[in-house]
Amino acid sequence: MVAETFEKFSSIVVTERDFPDQKLPTEVADGRIVSGKQAFDLKLIDATGYLQDAIADAREIAKLPENAPVIRYNAPFHFSRLFRFLGQKQDTNPKVQVSLVPESFHLQAGKLYYLSTHLFFRQ
Repeated sequence: MVAETFEKFSSIVVTERDFPDQKLPTEVADGRIVSGKQAFDLKLIDATGYLQDAIADAREIAKLPENAPVIRYNAPFHFSRLFRFLGQKQDTNPKVQVSLVPESFHLQAGKLYYLSTHLFFRQ
């Protein structure tokens, strides 16, 4: 399932970004995180910028006037967000962590993992 998803994603990126060898560069084909500059250099994005730059580009592409309104949706405010910070105390005691799991079982950054739903989501 993960391999199928990656293959579909890769084929879309290769087609839309017009890569010469019809495959993703090896620097990003393993799912790692790259910076904006790296993504630009690898031709994964057209430009870097701020939100206002993206809004201006979207207006230009859609042929909208510069004063066309932009609607931004924000998560509703809940007082419970404030309370969760008030209830936390600072822990001044040092912590010691001991791992009883073999090193081979630790998750590594930049790799895809499949977690079976029947192991973690019981009803």
